[in-house]
Amino acid sequence: MGYSYNNESTPRMCFNAAKNFQLGWYSDKTITVTPNTATVEEACFAGDLHGTAKYGDAAVETVGIKVNNPSSSTDVYIMFNAKTGIQSGTVEGGNQVMVVTAGGEGNGYAESTLVQKITTNTAGYLLPGFSNTVLYVDSNTPNSHASIRIETGSLCGGPTPNPTTAPPTNAPTPQPTGTPTLPQPTSSPTTAAPTNPPTPSPTVNCGGIFVKSDCNNNAACVWNGNPKTGFCASTTGSPPSPSPPPPSPPTGCPFCASTGQECCGTCIDSGKPSSRGCF
Repeated sequence: MGYSYNNESTPRMCFNAAKNFQLGWYSDKTITVTPNTATVEEACFAGDLHGTAKYGDAAVETVGIKVNNPSSSTDVYIMFNAKTGIQSGTVEGGNQVMVVTAGGEGNGYAESTLVQKITTNTAGYLLPGFSNTVLYVDSNTPNSHASIRIETGSLCGGPTPNPTTAPPTNAPTPQPTGTPTLPQPTSSPTTAAPTNPPTPSPTVNCGGIFVKSDCNNNAACVWNGNPKTGFCASTTGSPPSPSPPPPSPPTGCPFCASTGQECCGTCIDSGKPSSRGCF
């Protein structure tokens, strides 16, 4: 039935779930689950799975489970390996849910394989050979039992498939309203009469200014030469020809060519025009 140890009386342990099913020792407390069948009673399981050491307790209902695969001769067998009583010396998987696979429908010789050991697994373990049959181990009471569920899709109360969304319906067509009232046309805009162009600033005749302070107070003019005998000129363009100053009475001083008058000071007739004059 399988490998053991050289000791005659130890360790105290039992066969796995597949061998127990084949032997039929606990058949009255062993159930068969067949996923994808029509009834929930046959396709699902939810309850306590006790260790075989608890088989003699009257309150114990299940110590072994076969999950039958109708499309294959290889099935899944499940037990709780409670480390107590006749299993107190178990070496591997103590107080865990043991999952094995075996062929032959559990009725004849076949090699069994341990595929999973579970303490608890609320997320679920997909059983080998099945597309949507899941084992859940919700709780574990050491040396006693584990509370488990075997569910296939939504048949056993597990997760339901995503809801199907109905195609959107077209929005209702509103009833036509009365004839719309069109707004009255607005009058054509009135174009304002053009304004007159700005009046240009008056042109200053700098040449007509003969007092230096009056000349320099005008931004368009600048005084050139001696404060008394110089002349006022424009700051832009060619300076206008200054009006000749009124003739001075003869003084008997030398005549200065740059001013055309007598000069009792220093007469400069050469150099820049602005430097010439009587000083």
